[in-house]
Amino acid sequence: LRQSGDEVWPYVAIYPVSPYMNVFTDQPALLNRLRFWHGEKFGVQGDLYWSVNYWPYNPWTTAMSSSSYSPGDGALLYPPVRERPTEPVIQAPLNSLRWELVREALEDREYFWVLKQLLERARTRLAPRHPALVEGDAARDAAWALVTSASTYEQDPLALYAARVRLAEAIEAFGDGVPFVVRQPASRAVGWNEPLVLRTEALGWPLPAYQWRLE
Repeated sequence: LRQSGDEVWPYVAIYPVSPYMNVFTDQPALLNRLRFWHGEKFGVQGDLYWSVNYWPYNPWTTAMSSSSYSPGDGALLYPPVRERPTEPVIQAPLNSLRWELVREALEDREYFWVLKQLLERARTRLAPRHPALVEGDAARDAAWALVTSASTYEQDPLALYAARVRLAEAIEAFGDGVPFVVRQPASRAVGWNEPLVLRTEALGWPLPAYQWRLE
C-alpha cells in the first residue's frame, strides 16, 4: 500500500485483545504508548479509533459498553456527571488516564519526528561517524527495540522512560546554541522589561498562562 502512495493506519476496537496492544482498562497503561511506538517503527502514518465517548451505559459504573465489548472500549472520555442527567448538561467531558497516555504517545512520536529531521539535515554536513549521528541512530534503534511486534514488547515502564530520555538527549546533541526567533503564538516584538502573557490550550486542564519577561 505504501509503495502505491497510500497511507497505512491501524484500527483497534473490541479486538485485538491481550497480548495485543489496545486501550482497554484491564491492560497495562504502558500499552497505550507503546502502540504508537509500534506504529512509528513500522511506518504507520496515523491511527483510527472508532469512538472516545460511546456511553450506552454509564461508564462510571459499567466498564463494558455492551456485553461483548472489552472494558473501556470506545470510552476514553467520561461524562462530566456520574449519574445520567434528566436535563442536558453543558460541560466538557472528563479525561481518562488512557486518553492522557494517548496524548503522551503522540508527543513521543513528535520526538521521533524531530530526531528524524535533525538526522536527515545533519547527514548533509557531518561525517558519517560523527558522534551526534551515531548516537541519534542508536537512540532511535534502542527505542524501536522495545517493540518487536503488536504482541511482543517491553513491559517495564522505566525502560520506555529511559528510551525517551535518550531520544531527547540525542535531539539536544544537535543544538548549536544559536538563538532563534519564535513567531508563534505571539508574532510581535516585546520591549525590555515588558511582560507578555501567552495562553495556549492544554487538553483537559484549565488554560495555563506563561509570564515571559525580558531582563
